Formats: sequence, structure tokens, C-alpha cells
Amino acid sequence: PLQEKSSTNSQDTVSINLPPTTTRKIVAVQRVKELFIKAEDIASIVFTSDILTVLESIKPLTIALYSTDVKVPYEAISGPDGPIFSKYVVGRLTGIDAYDTSLITAYSMLYAHNLQRQEYLNTLFCLADLPSLEKLDLKKEEQLIRESLENERFKIELLDKTEDLTKEKLIEKLGGIVHIFHYAGHGFENVQQPQRSGITLWDLESENYTSLNSLEIKYRVKLGAHPLVFINSCFSSGNNRIQSSEGEKKLSDINDNIENKNNRTNSMTSEAGQQIMGVSSSFLHIGAAAVMAPPWQIYDSSAILYAYHWYRYLQQGCSIGEAALLSKIDSLSDMYDLKTIDYNVANYLIYGNPGLRLYPFQRLIEEYPETALRLMRLKNIT
Repeated sequence: PLQEKSSTNSQDTVSINLPPTTTRKIVAVQRVKELFIKAEDIASIVFTSDILTVLESIKPLTIALYSTDVKVPYEAISGPDGPIFSKYVVGRLTGIDAYDTSLITAYSMLYAHNLQRQEYLNTLFCLADLPSLEKLDLKKEEQLIRESLENERFKIELLDKTEDLTKEKLIEKLGGIVHIFHYAGHGFENVQQPQRSGITLWDLESENYTSLNSLEIKYRVKLGAHPLVFINSCFSSGNNRIQSSEGEKKLSDINDNIENKNNRTNSMTSEAGQQIMGVSSSFLHIGAAAVMAPPWQIYDSSAILYAYHWYRYLQQGCSIGEAALLSKIDSLSDMYDLKTIDYNVANYLIYGNPGLRLYPFQRLIEEYPETALRLMRLKNIT
């Protein structure tokens, strides 16, 4: 996924030098378009002409997607003006069956304004940097997200000690009043049974990692509120969230439940879509307002960079979809400056209503007019 634009060593990408937050310009959009200037127009093949006509006429920033195949990476599809993710953000409302779809759609309406009504937003960070898995720079992620949420409204609780990263402890915490749940770590993949894929935690008895899988989320976790869930992990056939340095032990080498890639009958995109849909669907089943996660493997530095931008725009008053759109553009723009591009940062998926906000839209207009102007420019209003 990493591609070089110069002779810079592609392995030297862990440190992140972020530009000042006040210097974001519309030039970021142009930089992203330059990266995809030779992209083929696949959108005209995938989407019918009437859909393309409507999109061109109303120019929406967010799209609510109902699809017969939840595994298609629509965000990565290119049109004549570049990839979909540089113009729209897609909120996936299709579940694995009709019941799932009705739940996701209903929750999208029921909880759309619930978070705005809260005086304080209880935010639970679960940073699962586990001893037996590849090391991630989760302290850096915590630091940057805290900077993004430098606002007294956010009350952050941290789970990062190994002895606290257990299923029992996390289930207990989620049973309280949690408005935002952020998990950072490795995904756990079960190709044959996607409902047994999940997020990695720690087992005190065996002193090894374990998985809180989709079935356990659905039937054991009882949410005390309707949180916005960000699973900053991925569920791919090889490495999950990975460092760019060489010589580290890979999750695929120690996960006995993952089949050899050569024995797979489905594509990585199909399998990854099944895993993350299972986890997301389970959180939505038990009452989460919306879920966001990357479907494929992604470099640690890319995951941190995206999370930093996303939370920054979220607290400004952007919807989760608007924040995702700007974060993808800004992340690729920053990588452009650093001469190393990880295109997978563009494929973060939102399950649920992309219009969900933590603040009224008025806050964005009054306090962050530059961000509001960027969104209007993306919509070609000005």
C-alpha cells in the first residue's frame, strides 16, 4: 500500500509531522486529485446513468448507501473527477440481512441527535497494545486525539494497562454511560466464521491475546448508552494495523486461526468486508449510534493520522461523514508532503447515518467558518 514519490526510504514512515491545524487550504483537494489524475472512470460502469445524473445535479457531500453487496469498496471507485472518497462520504445502511438493514436504518434516525443533547461526552479509549502482538504507537494516537478533543465537554477514560484490557473489564465499561468508544489495536480474523472475528484483548489466565468477537459483542455486551464507535483496527488477510519497520513479528504468523492465503476461495476485499461487517453489525445490533472502521490492513502511522484529523473535525461541528471526507483528503495531502502515500487511509467505512453530529451545525458556521467554507467548496456552492 505504500508507494514512493521520491527516493525517500519507504520504511521510514512511523513518525508523523503534522502541519498546523490553521493552515488547511483547498489546495489539499488539488493534491489528492493529482495523485489520481490517471484513474480510470470506473464509476460509470458500477453506477447507472440516472444515479450519476442525480449525484452531479445535487452534488451531495454524504450518501446513504443501500447495496445488495456490502463488501464492495465503493469509496475507492474512481470517476472522471477522481475517486469517490474525494467528493462524497458513504454511510452504509445495508446490513447482512433485511433485519440488520432495518435496525441500522432505524438507529440512524433514532440516535441522530442524541449525542448533541449530552452536556458531557464520556469517551472511552481502549488502547490494546498487547505483549504478544506487533507493537503499535498507541501512545502517539492517544496524544494526538487528546489534542484534537481539547475541550472540557469530552471526559476521557483510558484502558491501556495489560491487566485492564480484558473482555470482562471492557464489557463492564461499555455497560456504563459511554458516548464515544475508541478501540485501537489489532483485528482478529476468522475467515470460515466471520461472526467469530473481533477485536483483540488480553486473557489473564492464559497470558495471551484473545478476541472479543462479533457474537460476544451481540450477546454479552450491554451498552449503557448509544455510543459512536470507532474501531481503529482492520480485518484483512495478512497484517492488520502494521508498523512500517521490518523484522517485527506479524499477526498472521502467530494467529493459528487464519488460513494460509493460498487456500482462500474469496478475495481479500470480500473476506475483509465480511469480518468488519460482522463486528460493526454487532455493535449496531446492541444500540450503537454508528460505527467507523477501516476494512483492510493499514499502516500504524496512517491510522493515527486519520484519527487525529477525524476527531479534530468532529469537535468543530462536522458530521461524522463530513469529518471523514475532510480527514481522508487531509491525510493524503499530509502524506503527499511527506513523500509517502498510503492509499488505504481513504477506505475508512461508516456504518450508519453519516449525518450524525456531536454539535449543532451552527457551531461549525460560527466558530469554524474556514472548515464550513471548505465543505461548501467541495459541494461547489461557492
